[in-house]
Amino acid sequence: MKVLLNALSARRGGSRVFVTNLVPALAALDSELQILVILPESEATYFPVPLPSNVTVLHSENVIGVRRLFYEHLRVPLLYAQHRCDCYFQADDTLPPLIYPLARKSIAVFHETLTLLLPKLAGDSMLKLGYWRLLKSLALKWASVPVAMSYCEKGELARGNGKVFRKTRVIYHGIDVSKFHCRTSQLLADAGDEEPKNLPSSFILSVSTRNPHKNYYRVVKAYALLRSQGKINEHLVLIGSPVWASEEKRIQQLIETAGISEYVHLFDKLDNKLLPAVYQRARAYVYASLYDSFGFTPLEAMACGVPCAVSRFSALPEICGSAAEYFDPFNVEDMAEAIANILNNEDRRRQLISSGLEQSSQFSWQKAAQQYHSLLTADMSCDRCV
Repeated sequence: MKVLLNALSARRGGSRVFVTNLVPALAALDSELQILVILPESEATYFPVPLPSNVTVLHSENVIGVRRLFYEHLRVPLLYAQHRCDCYFQADDTLPPLIYPLARKSIAVFHETLTLLLPKLAGDSMLKLGYWRLLKSLALKWASVPVAMSYCEKGELARGNGKVFRKTRVIYHGIDVSKFHCRTSQLLADAGDEEPKNLPSSFILSVSTRNPHKNYYRVVKAYALLRSQGKINEHLVLIGSPVWASEEKRIQQLIETAGISEYVHLFDKLDNKLLPAVYQRARAYVYASLYDSFGFTPLEAMACGVPCAVSRFSALPEICGSAAEYFDPFNVEDMAEAIANILNNEDRRRQLISSGLEQSSQFSWQKAAQQYHSLLTADMSCDRCV
């Protein structure tokens, strides 16, 4: 069986984690499965590990703007026909319309529904948002199987459409347990000479792009409140690239106004191989997202033995289960109380560390690969939803 996997849009964030982990696991599961992965030629080091012989990378031009649209909508379907593929696998949720008449089987993976549900938080122009909303709606209708990352997201995608709800499958992502774990000596050995520098000795951690819906402004406010009340001594470390200049300015101004500049550390980039060691050093992990279809980083923190305080919104309670301290992400006082509890309540800390290790072990890329393999080898029909 030959599968064409389009990863042109999966170059950062959760979609990149998805492709770089799923493809090797899927290829190792079935040596007869031929996987062709479309990537920009600039992504020569996209996969961190050597790929099995049944995976072939097709490097595209580094196209942007209108040329990128033509490439995805015309060239990609031609590649599908040229290589005589049996299934089209879209690594994100924007199925090229020409694939519909060409592909007997098609899978579209929905990594988020932000542009559908909360377009203002997505931050794009109205024209661009309209374009993405149209393509995502078509992908839901035309894909043989739309895949959601959680049952929460499945409900959001269907929005009362019974046909979409029935054909959408939920496949949880995994985490790399060989990378994220709580064996301190191995983590530091893996980091080697590039062991994380400039970190405080004791800190609260959060990892994500500093997008407005990730709610870092309120995280800083909650931290400032705890500092002013004398409830914590830990520093705050935020790792992730800024997205909106206005949001970054707002966060920086809050840090200065609250007089906590020496205690808050912002890192825009960090080598991925150093991240597990940073997790393991943290005293606590906080994730205050207003919207998430899955939530990789709380699971990664749990796997590294770190107690987590997490937003009770969207899919996070589904993914984190009973292994997190939950708070209302709009309520700074509630967030501060949850953070203080996982820092200062030793019984609660031990309980969350234990349950977090168990909860994170439920999510593996091998399990996800088995479920995707079942979809790929199943008999599908492109049943257009109305």
